[in-house]
Amino acid sequence: MDGELRGEELERRTDESETDAVERRRFEQERCETREEFRTFSEFASDCVYWRAPNKTILYIAPPCLQVTGHSPDEFYASPELLDSLVHPDDRLLWKNHSHPADGDRSPKVLQHRIVTKQGETRWVTHVCRCVCDKAGTFLGVRGSYYDITEFRRAEQALREHEQRCGRITETLRDSLFTVRIENGHPVQTIHSPASVAVTGYTPEECSLDPNAWIQMVHEEDRAAFEGQVARVLSGQETQPLEHRIRRKDGLTCWVRTTLVPHYDSQGNLLSYDGLVLDLSEQKRLEAGVRQAQKMEAIGTLAGGIAHDFNNILAAIVGYTQLAREDVPEDRRVQANLEEVLKAALRAKDLVRQILTFSRQKEEERTPLSIGSLVKEALRMLRASLPTTVEIRQHIKCKSDFVLADPTQIHQVLMNLCANAAHAMRERGGVLGISLEDIDVDSDAAGKHPDLEPGPYVNLTVSDTGCGMTPGVREKIFDPYFTTKKTGEGTGMGLAVVQGIVKSYQGSIEVHSEPGKGTTFRVFLPRIESPVKPETKTPDVVPEGSERILFVDDEAALANLGKYMLERLGYQVESKTSSIEALEAFREQPDRFDLLITDMTMPNMTGTELAREITGIRPKLPVVICSGYSDLISEEKAMAMDIREFIMKPVIKRDIAHAVRRVLDQE
Repeated sequence: MDGELRGEELERRTDESETDAVERRRFEQERCETREEFRTFSEFASDCVYWRAPNKTILYIAPPCLQVTGHSPDEFYASPELLDSLVHPDDRLLWKNHSHPADGDRSPKVLQHRIVTKQGETRWVTHVCRCVCDKAGTFLGVRGSYYDITEFRRAEQALREHEQRCGRITETLRDSLFTVRIENGHPVQTIHSPASVAVTGYTPEECSLDPNAWIQMVHEEDRAAFEGQVARVLSGQETQPLEHRIRRKDGLTCWVRTTLVPHYDSQGNLLSYDGLVLDLSEQKRLEAGVRQAQKMEAIGTLAGGIAHDFNNILAAIVGYTQLAREDVPEDRRVQANLEEVLKAALRAKDLVRQILTFSRQKEEERTPLSIGSLVKEALRMLRASLPTTVEIRQHIKCKSDFVLADPTQIHQVLMNLCANAAHAMRERGGVLGISLEDIDVDSDAAGKHPDLEPGPYVNLTVSDTGCGMTPGVREKIFDPYFTTKKTGEGTGMGLAVVQGIVKSYQGSIEVHSEPGKGTTFRVFLPRIESPVKPETKTPDVVPEGSERILFVDDEAALANLGKYMLERLGYQVESKTSSIEALEAFREQPDRFDLLITDMTMPNMTGTELAREITGIRPKLPVVICSGYSDLISEEKAMAMDIREFIMKPVIKRDIAHAVRRVLDQE
């Protein structure tokens, strides 16, 4: 009997042991499945998710830990205590109590604290964690997640600091803040800070009428990108700051950078998101200024290259036309034709000089100058670029139109004002009017022009019959980089430059415009007395000579032209098209020549380099440099190098004759 009982007991215990083993295997399988489900879910989360065992071992940590902490998952697996050591020393007590919830307490714990990244940077995170237990209530560890809220905390800190200094942060903060409240995944309310007026032109009350007001303010070309950012926030994805344009209430476009920061409840549901809107207008203006400066530098370089080649072409046209005219009897028709060719070539020479003046950047050099002559030059340049539907009318009635100014800057004023006037009439045509008169501003008149002191002035008026401007546009036309033109048609710097130049001369600029009635600009510049110039008589006879000249130009047509022109003046000329050959010829017989005339820009050896080599052999030999254009030489630099004369191409026979004679007579 006892044996039977012992057998039954043994059988019962065996059954229980097998049942326990099955239960343990089922439990291990469930735990593995749970861990795998947790791992799979975490791979797609944007937050840093972890699972920590009761003994603090890291069972799993999601890859985003690298972006938040600077440490890779492998580092956390290798050093379980790393998660605790990341916590900022001042927050470790809170972390210690928070990261190990009491056994059986499955309620989530939420804490915001600081961490110190691997790179030593302090960042803020929101930490959410809770206990994990099996069905039997056995404590399996802690699951947690934390996401980076540094930017949001910095914004909050900035607000607190401003509030401490000013007392009313939202009234003084330049950047706009807005909060969008979310219910069931949809925006239901938007709250804007008072600074939104400065950025958008809309009051907070106007913005709050529609929960999607900010999206509607986004420029239509950037709206899809911005809506994509909002969609990512609503779906719990990570977002980056977005630079985009907005349409202000006044219709103007400005650039902003918007950062969206989400807020969640303890269950991870999106409650709202904040938007920090930074006004990038000044930054974009500076960037545009840099680009414009680079463009102007490129234009100047291009103009110089064109001028060099074009002046060489003109030099051949002018020179050979002069020679041909000398060979034709004055009573022949061809003489008159050649005269017209010469006049046209000289006008082209003036045009190239004006282009170089406009594109060349040099220090301001104020001299007495006649505005009337500059107006005529500017109109000649402008006429070629204007459509035939634009009529130019000029009315110059000055007794005295002299001002103390830099001619390049006055040229800029004229060209900018005229170009803007022409642009306003590009579609329907109209009349471009330019008038010039001298006026005297007395005390009463100065009251109507607050920027002017009583005294004599030259009044330049530029008007058009174009589309005109609204009051809002008229108030901003002198702002740097403000433009109503399409992208690529204008930089917004023209009128700002004009105003800066005029004010630097203690002058004034005024504008009157109405939509559909055209625009009129009036520029007032202080007038000076006409400079008295001593009378100079140009010799009627072109001087000649018999000295020996070495003439060097890498273009054969110009080298031959120089030889023929100087030989007709009586000189003995040897021409070379290579600076190397010229130097070799001079070395063979250094005393053979009395003068060197050389082009500046040549292959292998420039004109100044050739002059340096030759004067090294014969120090007192006089040198004349000719140039179509070069940024390596100017008249001032040439004189500093002891070069006797500097002549700009194309060369007129009379000019080179006098230059050669002056140099040789000095010797």
